Amino acid sequence: MREVVAAVAGLKESGVTPISVTALAKELGIGKMSVSRRVSAAIRQEWLKNLESRKGFPYSLDVGEPLPERVGLPDPDGLGNCNTVTGLSDGYRDTPQLPGPDPVLVGLGTSNLDVWEV
Repeated sequence: MREVVAAVAGLKESGVTPISVTALAKELGIGKMSVSRRVSAAIRQEWLKNLESRKGFPYSLDVGEPLPERVGLPDPDGLGNCNTVTGLSDGYRDTPQLPGPDPVLVGLGTSNLDVWEV
């Protein structure tokens, strides 16, 4: 969505009016349906405004509220010791096993009860 909002701002600065989905698709080099979905989402978030009030007419887009500064995953350095997988657990089975057949052995057609019987 950042690309769409930036493209609307760029087209506005270059004097293109009205800024439609078709103009944005040409500017970004992607399909109109993809641009339309992104524009609709940006309008819902109020990052873009549709200046056209008449139903059935093409959008006349303008920039709305500023985008948030950061999106996506947090910076790894800021996570600290949030790791729940330790070197001792090998990434699995770090919880106590319940008594009963081992699901791995059951998948192989046997169970741990069969293996230990003498």
